[in-house]
Amino acid sequence: MASAFPFLLEVGLLFCLLFILNLIGDKLRLPAVVGFLLAGLFLGSFWHTEAVEILGELGIVLLFFLLGAEFPVSRLGSMLSQTWPAGLMDVILNFALASLLALAFHLPPMEALLVGAICYASSSSIIFKSLEDTRRVANPETEFIVGLLVFEDVLAPVIVAVMAGLLETEAETATGLVETAVRMVFLIVAAVAVSWFLGRAGDFLEKHLQNASLALFLLAAATLYSGLSLFWGVSEVLGAFLAGIMVAELGRKDEIETLVTPIRDVFLPFYFLSFAAGIELSHGVQALWLLVMVVIWSVLGKLLVATWGGKQYDLGRRPRWRAGFSLVARGEFSIILAGMAAAWLQTWAGLYVVVTALSGVLLLQAAPRLAQNFFPSPSPFRSKRTAGAQDNDVPR
Repeated sequence: MASAFPFLLEVGLLFCLLFILNLIGDKLRLPAVVGFLLAGLFLGSFWHTEAVEILGELGIVLLFFLLGAEFPVSRLGSMLSQTWPAGLMDVILNFALASLLALAFHLPPMEALLVGAICYASSSSIIFKSLEDTRRVANPETEFIVGLLVFEDVLAPVIVAVMAGLLETEAETATGLVETAVRMVFLIVAAVAVSWFLGRAGDFLEKHLQNASLALFLLAAATLYSGLSLFWGVSEVLGAFLAGIMVAELGRKDEIETLVTPIRDVFLPFYFLSFAAGIELSHGVQALWLLVMVVIWSVLGKLLVATWGGKQYDLGRRPRWRAGFSLVARGEFSIILAGMAAAWLQTWAGLYVVVTALSGVLLLQAAPRLAQNFFPSPSPFRSKRTAGAQDNDVPR
């Protein structure tokens, strides 16, 4: 729907709205994404323009670009080798079993897979900010939480790309899906090759890429490779992530984050506004019981992953349970995947994200108290040996 306002006035009003929502979220210690979604639902009834969608798409591209920039090829391999047991269990419990749950509610196979994908990944942005707000960054379970989120962050672009390919080729022959897979492999191989080149040319590029030149180079890399991915029928999310892996070989992680993060933070809220503005609530929420069951499973699934996977990190019982309660929040990845869905599933997913984001933040804030209640500290009158064996903050 075209806007009656001049473009600059429209964008200015939206920036004012985002500023107010972000300020309210900070004061209430709630994730800003919830405010953005609620505002989008309100605005969507009378104001939803192409400008918001374009700005939001830039935000998503930069989000995945920065994720990729965290992982040079060598570091990516070592981190995945450490976290894959818990990561694999996470995929089984929170993707595969959520899909089976949707099938049990008689959803078509593709929609059931999409439900599983929407329920899979925790929100890195919400969880990292909440850990900082609660001063738990130095806690023993935080390394495990970060490791699992890294695994999800690496896998999420692949899931987005695969789901986009499956949805596009669902009505076509298997040949179309194979062609999409071949293009994905080519993009990955090309990204590794460019990474190798940038790693060898690091000194030359460091001399000639400074400040504004580096910022423009990074934006060019992110938009060009994501655009090339779209041109070849592959999700732009995968292209942006691969572009980030390329520039990670420059060895200038801090500079990249300093330059690109503010730009991402400016544009990303527009994606949440755009997504929520497209949600149609006039017909109600379908599959409400599925929503209830999936929300419950979203909590239980992460608890199971943390209580089992935390053992691989030698975490005690209380840290494992704190980790499980801290991983519930869903956010950006779920919204991106929901954007591919049918109208009813977008509405369903929007409500799912709001519920899990809010409950996830509340559970994260209450995690130390909940873990303490489940596993009380040992009596001071017991022997040292008994106390040490029952002290669940000590590795076991």
